[in-house]
Amino acid sequence: MAKVAHKSIKVGDLIPALVRSPVSRVQISQFAAAVNDFGPMHVDEQLAKSKGLSGIFAHGQLAFAYCEQALRQYAENAEIVQITTTFQKLIWPGDILTCKGLISKCYQSKKRKLIDLELWVENQNQDVVLKGKATCEVK
Repeated sequence: MAKVAHKSIKVGDLIPALVRSPVSRVQISQFAAAVNDFGPMHVDEQLAKSKGLSGIFAHGQLAFAYCEQALRQYAENAEIVQITTTFQKLIWPGDILTCKGLISKCYQSKKRKLIDLELWVENQNQDVVLKGKATCEVK
């Protein structure tokens, strides 16, 4: 991690991409336990297949967690004030997810140094699986 200076941040700057290893079935199960969400489409292969899917899929919140990690790695001196996301596509076992971000606004509000970012997570096919926005305060 590094510290960033508010005055050096420019609209249009990209934050470093965070690339994760392929999503595994074990990881999906562990995430289900961590968030206490054992929805059958995430853990029951036979049920997922009976509903016409190729199998289980990961929680969308997994991609959200990667966005948060990418923001924290971008600047250790930035506090996440707000983050919102919308899920775009299912995340399958074997998907390689990459979180990316772009500075969309840099400003001051009540003596707080703030940045707004556009965030997105892509799979290995460059399909966007999650879109989001964040506001961070740079300390």
